[in-house]
Amino acid sequence: MKQFLFITLTAFGFLTLGGCSTPAQDRAKLKEEIKREVLAELREQRRTAVLASPQQDREQMKKEIEQEVLAKVQNQVQAITRQSPDASDRAVQWRRVPVGSAEGRILRSGEGLQGCQVKLIRIMKRQSIAEMLNVVKEGAEFETVTDEDGKYHFDRLPVGAYKLKWQLPNDKGWIRRLRDKPDAIITEGQTTVLKYVETKRKLVAR
Repeated sequence: MKQFLFITLTAFGFLTLGGCSTPAQDRAKLKEEIKREVLAELREQRRTAVLASPQQDREQMKKEIEQEVLAKVQNQVQAITRQSPDASDRAVQWRRVPVGSAEGRILRSGEGLQGCQVKLIRIMKRQSIAEMLNVVKEGAEFETVTDEDGKYHFDRLPVGAYKLKWQLPNDKGWIRRLRDKPDAIITEGQTTVLKYVETKRKLVAR
């Protein structure tokens, strides 16, 4: 009987040591699990922050670049304002360009010549240093085509002096009168009628 009791108590002791735990052990185990979970959450938060940082850096760089560009534009506007005699102290005053129109005809044997290319080239004059020599410079060009009556028309031409050139149908060379004076003087709100052009040049066959 004593031997049986000894074996039973011994087996019970092994079960207690091997399969069961004390409240202190359970608490320590629970604490360790919570610690692992907290560390895992911290690592995940850190990883997310690292992934997001390049995008944040990109946005910050874009803002800095935009600020630099705006600063350069403002500096350029201020520079133009200082140089322009027609500008206020803070902003450039953009003025409307006065315009006019022009029209004329290209003739051959008294009949209108259809399909001619017509070009008006603005003449820009300036004085030399000695203000004795006029230097003629070509400016903006405007081009149109004659209709079935040989007529051509230009709208919204900036006011000023122009020289006229024309090109016969299927030809490649431009023609102009040999003269020093402008062929047309465009005035604001007016239609300038150019002298009719009578060409005797041989037409090029297609």
